Amino acid sequence: MARATFDKNIADFCRNALLIKDKYPNTLITLAIIPEKDYLISKFFLNEDRFSTVTATISAISMRLQDHGIPVVFDAPFANIEKHHDLDRFQYWDSHLTGQHYIIIFSRLLRALGIDWADVKPFISMRTQVEYGDLREKFEGEHPAPNESFMPHIDAARLQLRHGQETFQSPLGDTWQVIINEYPLIDRSVCIFGDSHSSILSQKRLTYLFASTYRDCTFYWNPSGVRGNLPEIEPDHVVLEISSRFVL
Repeated sequence: MARATFDKNIADFCRNALLIKDKYPNTLITLAIIPEKDYLISKFFLNEDRFSTVTATISAISMRLQDHGIPVVFDAPFANIEKHHDLDRFQYWDSHLTGQHYIIIFSRLLRALGIDWADVKPFISMRTQVEYGDLREKFEGEHPAPNESFMPHIDAARLQLRHGQETFQSPLGDTWQVIINEYPLIDRSVCIFGDSHSSILSQKRLTYLFASTYRDCTFYWNPSGVRGNLPEIEPDHVVLEISSRFVL
């Protein structure tokens, strides 16, 4: 990548994040850049340097945004993952991470927002959920059966979809949800601008985790808020989330 393009990508991404900070001046904001499975395998299991441009770009973004009070969560939660996971743990028919990985990311985002993870951790467990995987139809002739995956579960939550739709909309950018939690662990509101790593409530990824712990959670399919059109709301916390492949 040419240096000028590299610098422009960083500047554009940071400018957008700072516009969101200006939009919600009284709100704590954090950014989650979700690493891809191949990135994690390459860096932590194979000790390769294939993604040096990705790492350099996100490092530059992190330093710039943290100077403006927006902490960034990227691959730090996965340090030493090779000591606790076998490589075959990633051999499933889906481009997303595992349920346990989303819990790890969630814990770091809570810390970035000033929430004590120890107050939330005891309430989170894992339950099996049938998954077909988003890669099944991308490989001609391969149609593996659905598998059971372990996904996050918070038994204490009592959730109600107050506004929005239960399923994905077409186009995806029209997908949004407002979820109310009758028994929150965190008596605050949160708004998530994200993509499939946050996803709708039923997918049990980051949106599910925030909705099941906060008093109310709003999710917009708007990765890191880059599409603009920000709602006129006043949440206590804002989470910007985007897949790492969309940052460059």
